[in-house]
Amino acid sequence: MADHHARVVALLGDERRVWQGDAECVYQPLRPYARLIERLALMAGPWFRPDAISERWISGAGWTIRLDYRLPGQPATHWIGRSSDYLDLRLLIGVNRLISASGYRFEIVEAGQDCLIACVDGAERARIEQALGRPCVSFDSADEIAFFLATAEQRLAILDGAAVIAEAGALLDQVNDRVNGAAELYELRGRAFYESGQPDQAWIDWARAAAAGRSDIYARMAARDPDSGRAANPADQP
Repeated sequence: MADHHARVVALLGDERRVWQGDAECVYQPLRPYARLIERLALMAGPWFRPDAISERWISGAGWTIRLDYRLPGQPATHWIGRSSDYLDLRLLIGVNRLISASGYRFEIVEAGQDCLIACVDGAERARIEQALGRPCVSFDSADEIAFFLATAEQRLAILDGAAVIAEAGALLDQVNDRVNGAAELYELRGRAFYESGQPDQAWIDWARAAAAGRSDIYARMAARDPDSGRAANPADQP
């Protein structure tokens, strides 16, 4: 790993844009995600300038972490589920979206306990991959959906339904209904609609969840809400 760090620094000619650190650090007193954002800000310079960084741990079925900061002209919020002692680097999906206009991204060169992250443009990433003989770590739509779903239940429990509806909708706009997690997204957004007093929208989403592979969802929700007059199968609706 030390050799990879040195090679990446040499390729970029800028040590500030490379960070090597211990990813096994997710304990509340350490403020792990706030510290990660601070480190990313040092790496990115003018392209990522967060301030007022705060990290709040919310207990429930498990720990959910709310990470807030401000960028010029906009607030940013990330929700992270604590499933282990390791940083969940899927957080970088959202951060990279925020800096996309700069042409730079935070790329995971090495994952694991001793992780290596670099702030690079597309050409620099290609040079790193060529030098190391393998690709950087990549996340796909299914990873992004799983990252969102890991905290969505807790967010509904603390009445964050409007944000859950909006974020689930943005994810569904990016994928087709056969992507892993799409059916779960429809089910979850349906629950958020239902709990926010929009039952017609909820039933539309539950029918979509059934069509996307969640075959029992419509029947389960019909049984849960017998006064709705809904059939157990969406195809049987009048």
